[in-house]
Amino acid sequence: MKNISIIFLALTISSTLWFCSTKNEIVPVDISNIPPDDLYLLDKIGIPDEAFLRKVENEIIDFKKQQAFRNPHFAFPGKWSTQGPGNLGGRVNTIAVHPDNENIIFIGFSHGGAYRTLNGGAQWVPVFDQQSTLYVSDIVFDPQNPNILYIATGDHSGGFYCGQGAGVFKSTDLGNTWTYSGLKETRVISELAVNPKNPQIVYAASLGYSYGKNEHRGLYKSNDAGKNWTKVFYLNDSAGITDIAMHPTDPDVLYIASWNKLGTNNRSFVVGPDGQIFKTSDGGTNWIKLTNGLPSDSINGRIALALSESNPDILYARYVRTYSCNRSNSNHLYAIYKTENAGTSWKNLNAVSDSSGLACDVLGGFGWYFRTIAVNPKDADDLLVLGVDIFRSLDGGKNWFPAAPDWSGYEVHADKHDLVFLDNGDMLLGTDGGLYRYMAADDEWKDIEDIPTNQIYRVAYNPNIPDLYYGGLQDNGSTGGNQMNISEWERIFGGDGFQMEFKPGNPDIYYAEYQNGNIWQYYNGDWRSFTRGISGTRNWDFPYMISRHDHDKLLAGSTSVYVNYKDTAAHWVAISPNLVANGKYPARSNPSITSLDESPLDSNVIIAGTLNGNVWSTNEFLNNWKNISAGLPQGYITSVKCSYFDKTHFFVTLSGHRGDDFKSYVYKTINSGQTWTSIQGNLPDLPIYDILVYPSKSDSVLFIGNHIGVYASIDGGKDWKRVGDNMPFIEVFDLGINDAEQTLVAGTYGKSIMSFPLQSILKPIVDNKNEYVEFAFEVYPNPATQSIQLNYPQNFKKIISYQLINMFGKIVGIGTLDLQSNDKINIQQLENGIYFIRLKGISNPLTFLKI
Repeated sequence: MKNISIIFLALTISSTLWFCSTKNEIVPVDISNIPPDDLYLLDKIGIPDEAFLRKVENEIIDFKKQQAFRNPHFAFPGKWSTQGPGNLGGRVNTIAVHPDNENIIFIGFSHGGAYRTLNGGAQWVPVFDQQSTLYVSDIVFDPQNPNILYIATGDHSGGFYCGQGAGVFKSTDLGNTWTYSGLKETRVISELAVNPKNPQIVYAASLGYSYGKNEHRGLYKSNDAGKNWTKVFYLNDSAGITDIAMHPTDPDVLYIASWNKLGTNNRSFVVGPDGQIFKTSDGGTNWIKLTNGLPSDSINGRIALALSESNPDILYARYVRTYSCNRSNSNHLYAIYKTENAGTSWKNLNAVSDSSGLACDVLGGFGWYFRTIAVNPKDADDLLVLGVDIFRSLDGGKNWFPAAPDWSGYEVHADKHDLVFLDNGDMLLGTDGGLYRYMAADDEWKDIEDIPTNQIYRVAYNPNIPDLYYGGLQDNGSTGGNQMNISEWERIFGGDGFQMEFKPGNPDIYYAEYQNGNIWQYYNGDWRSFTRGISGTRNWDFPYMISRHDHDKLLAGSTSVYVNYKDTAAHWVAISPNLVANGKYPARSNPSITSLDESPLDSNVIIAGTLNGNVWSTNEFLNNWKNISAGLPQGYITSVKCSYFDKTHFFVTLSGHRGDDFKSYVYKTINSGQTWTSIQGNLPDLPIYDILVYPSKSDSVLFIGNHIGVYASIDGGKDWKRVGDNMPFIEVFDLGINDAEQTLVAGTYGKSIMSFPLQSILKPIVDNKNEYVEFAFEVYPNPATQSIQLNYPQNFKKIISYQLINMFGKIVGIGTLDLQSNDKINIQQLENGIYFIRLKGISNPLTFLKI
């Protein structure tokens, strides 16, 4: 459920004329009313302005050119595998059903692209992954030639921080390939409509760029199937079009709804003076504003339209306003209006009342999030309102009843966004948690997709169950599973999911977290809150970790760093001063610690980064904290990491985009922060969200997650290459390593959790020759219980010294091996878990599993 604060505003109302540019002065929303998840992204990434959007597109174009030329210097080849989850679903913005074959369905996700099924939902394939944007708002068929489809991009239902698209795309081969069809400058297109009698005529409703007034709002028309577009309706630079209703037999008759939705760095609007309905009877040449019986004042929010196909003189309009409902002054369902004479006059159905069964809070207080009211094409009295839950009326809006189980049981996910009737009375429903089908004959709902399009905040590794992958999901809690059970990932904890932590050697103790640092501990069969003692501002994505050296101990960061010494109870104590004071990067929200790490080599060494640009470290645990930010640029500290090689080596990534600084920033220090060196190398200038240091001798192997994927360096940051051939261009917020599977793990913000084989990247370096050799060392048996041996390159020296290191960086064994004599390493004394073998003269360690 979209559990967020509601954006609303006070208005200074001035007279307006439709179809002309007007300047409406609107009092901005206070920054405190921006939803916390949006504020988190605003702080971390900044507003995606036009310059930034062009930069992202150019980087993608450049990479595609190099990929087409098979330039080996631009990527590490190999395939990413999607681990999941698939069953928890992402937000479905739109549903399109083939006009002649209802088994062929396309769905578009808010941040996960478009998918197609040819068999009614039994199997789905992505069809839009290679495009520059995965924000899909609408999909429509050419009704005369269904091999032709159009996709509109941009997230029409996003909150303050919503995805900006790249215009319209067209396919002529049932979605196998797509070509750009214009209107990139609109950035958010809410809906498309194709003339059924003349499919050369296509309409595009533009909400426009979300973060400022601009001229690219309104209704666009193409007379040549998307080759060229003409704006046929424009109200002003602050009002876009949110809905189109086309007459089924006279397609020159259209109804459109306009809406004030825009924001800037410090203001946001979701209601305004321009929320109105307009009609044309000549394909967009002339327009009239519909008023008779509709609200005459100017405080309307998002309007949704539903035209009856069985009686096109009937049109329903759902109005949203900001007012007090059940003691909540938020963006609620205000009224449903109906016309029975094609818009000449309207009547309020008085449907919004407790007695009718349709409560004012059916939209949850965030009415701007929902765009759909639906009417049965065969019955003009069969009407549905989509919100947090879905309600249905069979008598034209007089009486209402729930049309699906309450969202809290997750039989049908919360927040409904699109609905399509099928010929047999079944319905398809798009929600925040995927696609459902209502089986009319059985009067039940069924989830009919297992598409992995979740937005991942954090990934985690569980040494006790190493073959599973874990993550924290936006809006879908904490979960675990893998590719083999992609449709059956376990829902472990609720809320917005963030970091999970697992105690090595004890599967009965682990941790989950929901937004703003609400840590819960699973302890011997029960969940309990685990935050007692932590004070200060906690980040939306609050950092905490189990100590690498003492598995009973945890570290966390709010405005100070805290420690909890024993996991038998929550009793956190501060071990640092206030680390957010006097930040060098101005904060939009209350400053907090954003990233935290403990050295795998020394438990006294800790590093922390903050939202407002500070980096601090200590080498004495409780004492001697130093601000080591000097020498770093200003920015939001997105990640701090310690070295596996030297405890005085740190890595820092940061984002300055909110301050209109588009550079990519990756820095390293080799003297505890006295000086910093950029290791950006040839990375594209896009925000970097995480860095992962592979446990190797010289910290030469590095990975970063940025705005368009994952990049790796095997020379300490001099040269970077994009990882893999098949990851879409998407944000990656968190990286990890699955030691047992030897995979790099990426938490994508729209394609769930993906993994990549590390052996495709890691090529050990023979120090004495300073050259790369094939990956020839191998541990066997693996897993092992009593002893292990090594396979090795034939040209390698025969005697070699080794260290055994546990997954927390602690040396647990040393010795020498005579490789020629097939010496064995005794591991009986080791606890079960993942271990590294560091060989002298080899940069990258080997890995094995003790069972």
